[in-house]
Amino acid sequence: MELEPENPKRGDGMVGLTKLEMFFRNKNSKLPEKVTIKLCVPKDYRNTVEGKYNYQVTVL
Repeated sequence: MELEPENPKRGDGMVGLTKLEMFFRNKNSKLPEKVTIKLCVPKDYRNTVEGKYNYQVTVL
């Protein structure tokens, strides 16, 4: 199963989103095929410890 982003031209930080989409689709089969995940990055993201980002899942 390919977990790389479908569109590599999206910004740097978007690389792991496709893996998150796969995770949420596998955890709950009731979710529709298209799941949008918004990555909330704080303004001082350069000083934020990696992995401390907040993920917001929006089902369209």
